[in-house]
Amino acid sequence: MHHDGALVGTAMSFAVSTSVPGGAVLPGAAVSRVGVRADRTRRGVLTALIRAQLDDTAARGEVLSTL
Repeated sequence: MHHDGALVGTAMSFAVSTSVPGGAVLPGAAVSRVGVRADRTRRGVLTALIRAQLDDTAARGEVLSTL
């Protein structure tokens, strides 16, 4: 995420399959490399990053998200 041309936070995920009780295997996202610059904390950056990531994974049909 950028603010005023500066990188202030990052987050990434990759596709995974997760076995759940009952034997089903569900598509999901493994969330990784989440970080916010120390001088940008408490300003909603992390919330915006995770919201965008959850919206993106839902659009891809991934029903689980794990950190």
